[in-house]
Amino acid sequence: MAASTGPDVNTYAIPEVDLADTFSFWRDVTNTSVYKLNKMSVYGATTSGSVSAVTDAGGTLTISLNPNITQGLTFVSPVSFSDGVTFNGAVTFNSSVVTLNANIVTIDDFNIVLGDTSGASDAAIDTAGGGGLLLRRGSAGGTAEFLWFAQPVHGTTGAWRANANIGITGPTFGIVPHSGATLPVHGTAIRLDGGSTTDHGLAISISSDAARGTTSNRAIEFSRYSLAGTTVFMEVLNGVTYGAYPFLNIRNGANRKRVFQNGHGLSFGTPVYLNPSGFYIAADSNSEDTAEVIGLVSNLVSANEFELTYIGEIFGAFGNALLTGTSLTRGSVYYLSNSAGKMSTTPARSAGTVHKAVMIATGASSGVVLPFTGGLIADTTQLASAATVSTEILQFNQFRVGDVVGFSGGSTTLSYNWTTPSPGNTSATYSSGVYVKAQANTPAAAESLGVVTEVFPIVDTSGSAVGGTATNYKFRVTTDGYFSVAGGMSADSGGLVAGTQYFLASNAAGTTQARESTTPSLVSTAPTTVGHVRKPILFATSPITGHIISYRGDVIGDLSVTGYVGTNADLTDYPVGSVLIGLTGGTLAPNATISHVYYQGSGGYTGEFTLGTGFNPAGASGKTLSGSWKSRGRAVDNRGTAGVTYYYLCQRIS
Repeated sequence: MAASTGPDVNTYAIPEVDLADTFSFWRDVTNTSVYKLNKMSVYGATTSGSVSAVTDAGGTLTISLNPNITQGLTFVSPVSFSDGVTFNGAVTFNSSVVTLNANIVTIDDFNIVLGDTSGASDAAIDTAGGGGLLLRRGSAGGTAEFLWFAQPVHGTTGAWRANANIGITGPTFGIVPHSGATLPVHGTAIRLDGGSTTDHGLAISISSDAARGTTSNRAIEFSRYSLAGTTVFMEVLNGVTYGAYPFLNIRNGANRKRVFQNGHGLSFGTPVYLNPSGFYIAADSNSEDTAEVIGLVSNLVSANEFELTYIGEIFGAFGNALLTGTSLTRGSVYYLSNSAGKMSTTPARSAGTVHKAVMIATGASSGVVLPFTGGLIADTTQLASAATVSTEILQFNQFRVGDVVGFSGGSTTLSYNWTTPSPGNTSATYSSGVYVKAQANTPAAAESLGVVTEVFPIVDTSGSAVGGTATNYKFRVTTDGYFSVAGGMSADSGGLVAGTQYFLASNAAGTTQARESTTPSLVSTAPTTVGHVRKPILFATSPITGHIISYRGDVIGDLSVTGYVGTNADLTDYPVGSVLIGLTGGTLAPNATISHVYYQGSGGYTGEFTLGTGFNPAGASGKTLSGSWKSRGRAVDNRGTAGVTYYYLCQRIS
């Protein structure tokens, strides 16, 4: 029978027979169908390195996989393992995608090698989007990446990139460079932000700053960081502009500041002053106000922002700030000129202008800003102002400009009350003493220090001076030199008269030498009362100007002393400068010392006195003079019958 038909086909089924079937049907089944049974015989089985086959005596065949498969197998369809699988050897998965549906994958080895293929290259890695690890975050967001790319960095190729933060647990852990050496950061900036989106932090960046001179200059900038941006507060500069060493520039708070002023119109190096409206204006030497230089422009940030340096070295192109030339001369002093915003090596010299040094050049494009005060150049009638000596005194007072003041020692409490514009009072104790009005009444009261040339009233909230007579919290006293007071000074003539010498007045402070009074301290005629002091105070050159004179006063003596020198006379109170006129019976040498005075009531000298040392006429009563007296001159009287009489003038000199 053909192998492809009937019982030779492996799908052929032996038909069943029944007792009612014919003999012929039985014969056919036996000879044809049962024939298939003759073909079935299992007497043995062949095994392999992967499969085990075992037969028994009854013809049963058992086939199974070996516990260890020693031959390579190829699975052309998906294979599922319902239990664990162990591969004792190398395993190769030739597939574009290998999926491991496992929660945890453990690997005993210490290395995972990626890109281990003959086609690996930097270009292939970049084409693949980098090489490394990807973490699917599902609905939480995008994929977290830690990938390597073939980018050039600091002379080498390749860098790992992460698109998420990298955290370090534990307060003692950090980033450790190789062998504990320097930790390089290959970039232009680093930032410390505090970890919160609302925190301010610190940013350190490196930039090329062509605005300061050349493109090769580098700046390390320290900035305050916030979400709104960064604000540079300090920078370390280096490059050809700044010399061989780094230059530290603090933008605000030390010696410079950033100024925002719309359309400032200033240039690098421009000296500027601050006007009463708060604007920075190019300075010039034409007046005291415009010459009050606050600093020099040291950086032009924009048309609306610049950097101002008060003191210290600055670098840049000064051409627009120079009156002549385009660069500085090393070692030269640069002064404020009469042209706004310009400096010159020649100082101002015209009367009424200001002589002010603003910078010393340290190179062609660098200089040190000087914080010096300028000097106003006076004309011939103002030269004395340079020698004026004045002091501001903190003391409550009611002095007026023109009062001559001295000092009274000893602890003193001053109290003042007022009713206008509203009631008020003030009080203070001065442990060493207070300043009081001087007057010519006695040598002690005439010991003046100077003239009040300015007072500083206590004012209320409206700006008005308090009290009917202004109460001041301090005053300025000028002790010597030129003065100029806008409102003039009070004097016996109502005000100063040009060309007049003024003296200290008597009774200007009252009999008790009050601290203040409305009586003028200045009189144009010197006191003549005996015992008062003749003391020049000032010479007026106009109703508001003059020169204060620091002369010592002279005590006014009584030259008519006839009849006062006797046994009851007390000569010890005669002050220095006093004079005596007396006769002698002989001559005295010039500047001879006089130590005694004698009163004689007889012998032709009745009612008069004689001077001399050891000259003691009969019947005379003597007194020893205090201090040092000298003969100053003599007059000769030839009218008497007794011969020549000499009258001598003597003066106490100490």
